[in-house]
Amino acid sequence: AGTARGSAFTSTDGGKSWRRLSGSLKPHQEPTLRMKLVDTRLPRTPIHAIAGARLPADKPTALTYVLAATGYGVFSWDGAGWTSIVTGLEDPFSIGGGSVSTHQLAFGKSLVGVATNQGLFLSTPIQSRDKWVWKPTGENAIDGVPIVHIAATALGEWCVVTASGLWCSEDDGTSWTPVAVPGHR
Repeated sequence: AGTARGSAFTSTDGGKSWRRLSGSLKPHQEPTLRMKLVDTRLPRTPIHAIAGARLPADKPTALTYVLAATGYGVFSWDGAGWTSIVTGLEDPFSIGGGSVSTHQLAFGKSLVGVATNQGLFLSTPIQSRDKWVWKPTGENAIDGVPIVHIAATALGEWCVVTASGLWCSEDDGTSWTPVAVPGHR
């Protein structure tokens, strides 16, 4: 669960008890042998979405991924702290290099999707959780436009809602087709 103040919590007993996924300030030695503190906490901003999955789900070596979408981009939990994974989510219109506004997450068959104010971005989950690269779908109708809602299945089916309607993919985000919705023009 995510909160409006940037905290994330997990429960392993159906919600009877909760543990905070907090992170900390950790010392890190740089190649120059200089020590610096690395902040593995979430920023103090609302968590818009939090999602988790074991991928690839059909493999015994599946890894558990927990992601949080915030006003500062997407963060990945590694069991001890949070890592910013915003490569590819940089906002071209932001002064100072901020990331696009992220507000929903979905796990598909082999991809993770993040709905943003600049379209849908997809990434392949990577074991090295700080090396993710988010890419737009390549579908002009949904790239660069705000995504209202996102949904995905473990079969690789994706659907997104934009101001122009419903778009779906049956091939894990490779191609997208508009879907007629009764009563929507």
